[in-house]
Amino acid sequence: MGDQGHQDDLAVAMQLMQQHMIQMQQTIQAQQDAAEQKIDELTAKVDQLLKNNQGHVFSMEQATAGQIQNQNQRQPQSN
Repeated sequence: MGDQGHQDDLAVAMQLMQQHMIQMQQTIQAQQDAAEQKIDELTAKVDQLLKNNQGHVFSMEQATAGQIQNQNQRQPQSN
């Protein structure tokens, strides 16, 4: 009966280990999912910042071009 008791103890220990491993896998998966979601959120923010910056650069280029054109029109034509 001693061997059977040890086998039962081992079986219980194995079940507990399996349950613990399953819980660890679930925790890891949840952390990976959260990390992927955070990466997606950050990617969207970076994309938005880039679009905003491109818009500002375009506006600055347009303003600069307008200023240059105005300045050229004001300068007397030299022969």
